[in-house]
Formats: sequence, structure tokens, C-alpha cells
Amino acid sequence: MLVLALTLALTANPDPLDAVAAAPGNHLVVFENDQVRVLAVTVAPGETEPPHVHRWPSVMHIQNAQPLTDILFEERDGALVEVRRVQLPDGPPPPALWFEPEGPHSIHNGGSEPFRAIRVELKQEH
Repeated sequence: MLVLALTLALTANPDPLDAVAAAPGNHLVVFENDQVRVLAVTVAPGETEPPHVHRWPSVMHIQNAQPLTDILFEERDGALVEVRRVQLPDGPPPPALWFEPEGPHSIHNGGSEPFRAIRVELKQEH
């Protein structure tokens, strides 16, 4: 019952920075239930996706790697402020990557093709 109540509360009051809400052009829900949410992630060449968060830990499988920059933000006085840019390593990615929940960030695709990945978010009680 508690899990159902939490799920309904999160659905009724979604986080405006949730990846699907804040960057819907980059995050497509391909499956969701009370345990997981599977996202198809796409970032076009030269595109910087809007700032967003991932509130659950996740596993990501990169389908089409590109040169990426991770742009990190902090909330200050009610606004998001860029605090750091991290160039992600070049070369072929591992078959899967583990991520803890991520705070506000966006990805810039510096490549010539779309970046594509599948992200499986593992919903957990808070």
C-alpha cells in the first residue's frame, strides 16, 4: 500500500526536472511499471538537451556513442546555474554503465550522428 501511495503521489506531482518532463524530446518512455522505467535516449548532433534529473539509479546501454559533454548544474536562489562541464571519455563504451541518481545536468552531443542509448531506471522507495 505504501508503494502504491508513493507511486500515486509521484505521478500526481511529478518533478518538473524529471528527465521525461524536462527533456521530453530526448527521453521517450518505452516501458514503465512500478519497478522500472525504460527510456530511449536520443540527443541529436550539436544538440544540448534541457537540464534534467534522474531520481532513480539506472543501467544504461549506449547504442550509438558520440563525443559528449556532461554539463552539471546546481540550484541557487531558485534557479539552475551551470557549475561544471565534463568531457566524457572517447572510445567505445562498455556494454552497460551503472549510474546512481543524478542531479541536474544536461548532455551536449559534439558528434556528427545522434547519440542513442537505452536507460533502465530502477524505481526504489525513498
